[in-house]
Amino acid sequence: MQPYQNIYYDFRDEEERIRILQEMLRFISRQTGDESLSVAVDGSYDRATANAVRAFQRKYLLPETGEVDFATWQKIREVYALYYSDSGAGGALYPFTDAHGAVRLGEKSSLVLILQIMLESIRIFFGEGGEIPLSGVYDQMTEEAIRIFQRANLLDVTGVTDKRTWDRLAEAYNFAERERQ
Repeated sequence: MQPYQNIYYDFRDEEERIRILQEMLRFISRQTGDESLSVAVDGSYDRATANAVRAFQRKYLLPETGEVDFATWQKIREVYALYYSDSGAGGALYPFTDAHGAVRLGEKSSLVLILQIMLESIRIFFGEGGEIPLSGVYDQMTEEAIRIFQRANLLDVTGVTDKRTWDRLAEAYNFAERERQ
């Protein structure tokens, strides 16, 4: 996610826009230590999300409506961009531009190799499965590791690496790397 884009008002569907909003609020929460901004990233504009928006509005002196109008969105983007640039976060890799991309059994590519490296790096955190060969081939061991990861992260257990699985895996990998430092 590039913080300078006005992605809430672009072509994405409503669930994806809400998910992006939730991701930014959660990131801001982690950076500021303000738990009232933390919200589950599920694409649903529920009471918890409205409360987090309301808390953000209160903190940044905006009208407390719990709704994301243009002024609220602009401020969330501004604060997110500020903390993002200060966080030292490197550039992200987004191999799937929409919800329809996926990597599955039998594929051989550098993307699969990156996926295997991330899986091997976080394997100790979910403690199941054996060592994952770094071959660049989406074999049965890779598929099973993805299934274990999906199950542990309450994702649809398909063994296929789709956008949601990739995004959650990248988040887990980044967390694991920060913990190692």
